[in-house]
Amino acid sequence: ETFPIPTIEKAGSLGFGGMYCREDIGGTGLSRLDSSIIAEALASGCTSTTAYITIHNMCCWMIDEFGNPEQRERWLPDLTSFRKRASYCLTEPGSGSDAASLTTTAKLDGDYYIINGSKMFISGESHCYVVMVRTGQPGEIIFRSPKGISCIVIENETPGLSFGKNEKKLGWKTQPTHAIMFEDCRVPKENLIGQEGQGFNIAMRGLNGGRVSIASCSLGAAQATLEMSLEHLAVRKQFGKPLASNQYLQFKLAEMATDLVASRLMVRNAAKALDAGSPDLVSLCSMAKLFATEKCFKICNEAIQMHGGYGYLNEFGVHQFMRDTRVHTILEVFLMGSRHPFRGYAIEAVNRVAGKPAGELRPVSDDGQCAGKNVHGCVNLISHCDNRDKYYVKFKWISPKNGSGCITFRATVVQTLPQWFKDDGGLSLEICEKAGTTCCACGPTTYSMTFNGIWSQSTHPKNFPVRSFPRWGNLIGATHAQNYYLYHYNTLVSTAMKEAAEWNFPAKLLTDIISNENRQVLNTFMIRSNFNLHRSETVSFSVDQTHHLVSFIRKISPSPDWFVGIDSLDLCRHDCKWKDNLTLNLTLLDAGTDDGITYTSPNHPTQPQKTVQKVVSLSSSNSSSPFYIDETRKSILPFAQITFKMVTTTACAKSIEVKVPDLCTVSQWTKWSACSATCGTGQRKRHRHIIGNLNLNLNQCPELRQTQNCSIIPCPGEDTGCKMTEWSQWTSCPTICKTAAQQLRSRIRQIIKKGINIKCPPITQIVQHEKDCIDKCSVKDCVVSEWTDWSPCSCNTTHTTRKRAVLQEPQNNGKKCPDLEESRVFDEACLKNCKPVKCLVSEWGNWSICPRNCNTNFNKTRTRSIKRPAKHGGKPCPVLKQTKRCKYKCPEELINCMAWSPWSTCTRTCGKGYKYRFRSEKPNLEGGIKCPVLHQKKLCKLPECQKVKCKVSEWTSWSTCSKTCGEGFRTRKRDILIMPPEGEKRCPEVVDAESCNPQKCPTRR
Repeated sequence: ETFPIPTIEKAGSLGFGGMYCREDIGGTGLSRLDSSIIAEALASGCTSTTAYITIHNMCCWMIDEFGNPEQRERWLPDLTSFRKRASYCLTEPGSGSDAASLTTTAKLDGDYYIINGSKMFISGESHCYVVMVRTGQPGEIIFRSPKGISCIVIENETPGLSFGKNEKKLGWKTQPTHAIMFEDCRVPKENLIGQEGQGFNIAMRGLNGGRVSIASCSLGAAQATLEMSLEHLAVRKQFGKPLASNQYLQFKLAEMATDLVASRLMVRNAAKALDAGSPDLVSLCSMAKLFATEKCFKICNEAIQMHGGYGYLNEFGVHQFMRDTRVHTILEVFLMGSRHPFRGYAIEAVNRVAGKPAGELRPVSDDGQCAGKNVHGCVNLISHCDNRDKYYVKFKWISPKNGSGCITFRATVVQTLPQWFKDDGGLSLEICEKAGTTCCACGPTTYSMTFNGIWSQSTHPKNFPVRSFPRWGNLIGATHAQNYYLYHYNTLVSTAMKEAAEWNFPAKLLTDIISNENRQVLNTFMIRSNFNLHRSETVSFSVDQTHHLVSFIRKISPSPDWFVGIDSLDLCRHDCKWKDNLTLNLTLLDAGTDDGITYTSPNHPTQPQKTVQKVVSLSSSNSSSPFYIDETRKSILPFAQITFKMVTTTACAKSIEVKVPDLCTVSQWTKWSACSATCGTGQRKRHRHIIGNLNLNLNQCPELRQTQNCSIIPCPGEDTGCKMTEWSQWTSCPTICKTAAQQLRSRIRQIIKKGINIKCPPITQIVQHEKDCIDKCSVKDCVVSEWTDWSPCSCNTTHTTRKRAVLQEPQNNGKKCPDLEESRVFDEACLKNCKPVKCLVSEWGNWSICPRNCNTNFNKTRTRSIKRPAKHGGKPCPVLKQTKRCKYKCPEELINCMAWSPWSTCTRTCGKGYKYRFRSEKPNLEGGIKCPVLHQKKLCKLPECQKVKCKVSEWTSWSTCSKTCGEGFRTRKRDILIMPPEGEKRCPEVVDAESCNPQKCPTRR
C-alpha cells in the first residue's frame, strides 16, 4: 500500500511519462497502439501502478494537445520525465458519471480564477491537477446539454487547496485515492487550457484514450493470471494426477485464452482507430473498454478459482490482479442519457393542435464549430452540419406570439446510418403557455399617455433625412384583452400592420381594431402625423379587468418600414392595483417587409417576409446604415419616450376586508359567487388567501373577503297579474356553520300564472334569504385558510414548508383544527447551485478513565461534537469518536497459559517454508484471565531449491479459420512438459492466435 515514486521516476527515464506527447517537449511521440502494448506489458507486473501512469499520460496529452506554447514549455518537460506528476479531476460527489452536471465553479476576478467546489476519487500524490470546472452558468438542461465547462491546471501549493483522507479500497492499493477540496483557490487565468467552455470537449476526447488505456491494463492483468494458472495446474496434483490433465480445467483454460485474445484484438483495433482519427473511434473505444474489462476481470476471477484455497492467500499474487481489475469495469463511463454518441439529428418546434411551425430555433455552438443549421428556410427546424460524433445539442428557442397554446419539440437522432430514433422518451418535450388571468384591480380606470419624440439630427446624426421632411407618422393604439395584439416581436406582421409601417396608411389597421371593439378591444386611440419631432402629445384611454393591456405603433418617415411601439403592455399590477407614473424609452423596430438600409432607400419588398426585429440587430453592421456603430459611437439612443399617468379610477365595491400587513402576499380574487336571491336584491361574495412569507404570524394575515349587492331581475309585486303561491316556512338554522351559505335561512314561493299586461320574470320560483344564523349554530367546527405556497429553495435548510392559519376556532365540541404546517425535502435540482459548506466540529474531549482490572478488557474513549453539519457536497464530518485499548499489563501469574510446545519441523525442505508451535489454556482459575495467543509460526532458513527450467512441446498445427469468408481467426497450442517451481522463469505462451482471411465474402446485390 505504498505509492512507488522511485519506480514511477524510473518509468519516466524510460520515456513512459509522455508516451503519446510530442517530442519537442520531452514526449516519446509514440502512437496510441504503441502505448496500449506498453501499458499491457507494465500491467502484467503491477496493474495499479500502471493505471496511474496512464492517468498521468492522459493529463500530459491534454496540455500538449490543447495548451498554448507557453503552457507546454512550462509544465510538460517536468511531467513527461516524471520529475513531476499530474492527476485528472472530473468526478464530483454530486454528479459522478454525469460530467455535464459538475458544480465546481471558477469565477474570473481580474487576472485570477476563484475556484470553489470539490472532486472525489482522485488518484495519486501529484504536483498539479487538471481540473474540469464551470466558468459559465450552471448546467441548464434542454435535451441534457452542458454549458460553460472549462479545463484549468491547479498546482498543489495553491492556497485554499486541501485533501481528504486516503480512501480504503478493494484494489489499486499502490496509488492513494482521496477527495480534493477547493476553497477560494486563486488560480492565474494563464492556467486555463484551451478556451472557456471547451472543457467538456476536452474531457470527452480524453475519455476516448482513457478507455483504451484502462482496457490495456486489464489485458496485462489477465495475461499474468492466465500464465499463473497454467503453472499452478501443471504442478498441483489431485488424485495422483496434475490438475492440468483435468478435461474440465482444460476447457476452462481454452475459454479464458479465447476471451483474452478476443479482448486484445478489440483493444488493438480501437487504438488503431484512435491513431487514424476514425469517425467510429468513440464507438470502437467504448466497445473495446466494455468488452475487455468485463472479460479480463472474469479471467482473473476464474484464475483464483483454479488456484483453490491458495488463490485466497496473500502469498499467491493472483488475488491482487482480480482486486485491481474490478474497478476497471466502473471507470471511464460517461452517462448523459446515452452511453454512445450520435451522428446526426433534426429538431422541430410545432404547435400541438394546429401542427404548424412554432417560434424559431437557433443552433448554439460551444466549440466554435458548426452546431447546426435551419433546414429549407424553416426557422422552426434545425439539423446537423456534419457527421461528427456528438453527445448533446444546444439551441435557443424564440417563442411565438401569445395565445399559441402548447408547443411540442420533436427530435430525431441518428446514432449510426442504419440505426435512428424518433420521438422516443426524452426525444419529445411539450410545454404549454401559461393561461392569462383576468386583472384583479378594481373597476375601469382612465389613463393619459404622453408621447415625447427624441429622434433628431443631434441624437441620430448619421445620414439624418433633413431634406426629406422628417416627421412622425400616425400613432395608432388600443387597449385590449390578452388574446388580441397589433404586432409581436419576432412574429410576421399582418397586411394592415404592413401598410401602416411602410406607407403610414392607418385605415386598414383602424378598421381591424374597431371591428374587435366590445370583444377583445375596449378603446381605440390615435395621434395624427406631425412634423414637430419634439412636440409632446397626449392621448387618453380606459382599461378594465379584462382589457388591461395597451399597444400602439408609430412610423418614422421617411423610412422603409421602421416604427416605434409598445406590444401588449400590462397596466395591471400583481398586487391588484393599477400602475401609475410609468415611463418607457422606445427603440426602433423593423417590420420585416422591406429590405431598405437607409431612410430614403427605394421600395424593395423583403422576400420572403421576415419577422419584427430591432433595427440594431439587422442593420448596425452595415456601414451604409444610419445606425452603423463605430469607435466614435458605441450604442444607439432611444427614438422616443412615453409616460403613462392614471387619471381616474373606480372605487372597489364595499367590502368586509381586514387590513393586510405590507409583508403579506395574497392570491388573485376568486370568481364572484352566485347571487343569493333569484330576484330582487341579494348578495354575492368572493375571497382570496394569503401566500408566501412564512415568517409572519398567519393569524395576523387572515383571508380577505368582499361582499357586493346583486340584482338579477325585480321580484313581482302583490298587485301584478302574476299569481303566486304563499310563502313557505323559513328553513331552520343549521347546526354546523362552515360556509357563508350555511349561515342563512331561506323561504320560497312558486309563480303559477303570468299576467297579461305585466311581464313576469322568467323564473318558476322566488327565493328570499334572512339574516345570518351564525349566532344560533350550536356546534362550530374549526375553519382554516388555504395553504400558502411552498417556501422557495434555500441553501440554509433542507426542507420546504407551507402553512395555513386558523380562521375560526372550534366551539361546542366542533371538529378540531387539522395540521397547520407541512414540510418536505427539497428536490436535488433545487440545491445544485448551493455553495458547498464543510463540516465544523469541536475539539476532542478528555479520554475516559481506564480501570485497573485484569479480569476483563477495557477501552477508553473520547468524543467531539458537530458544530455545523456538511451541506451541499461540502467536506464531510470527520470521526467523532476515538477508542483506545487501556494499557495495563497483568502479572504473568494471573494469565492462564500452559508452556509452549517445541517447534515443528519445516513444512518444506528447500525454498520458503514455516515452523509452528502451540500451547493450550489452563483450567480457568479464579481471578485469572484468558490466554491471548495459542499458536505461532516462523520462517525456516532453508537452501534454495534446484532450478528447473520450463519445457514445452512443439506447436500443433493451425486450426481451421473461424469464418469461411471475411476476417476470422485461427489458433494453435502446445503443452507444458516440465513446470518450473514457484519463483523460476515462467513458461512461454501455450496458446497462439492469428487472423485469417481465406477469401472475401461475396457482395449482396
